[in-house]
Amino acid sequence: MVPGSAILIGGNPGAGKSTLLLQTLCKLAEGMKTLYVTGEESLQQVAMRAIVSGCQRPT
Repeated sequence: MVPGSAILIGGNPGAGKSTLLLQTLCKLAEGMKTLYVTGEESLQQVAMRAIVSGCQRPT
């Protein structure tokens, strides 16, 4: 990954794209700002997925 670049993740439905992205962002968020953009999930769905994944909400 190149700092400052945009990264596109693609794959078939159910391949684990959202899970991979959320887990990666949770780790990256420990040291930098991150952004999760989705057109398919609600805020509540993303929040629940983050909680289940063990991702801590920033304070």
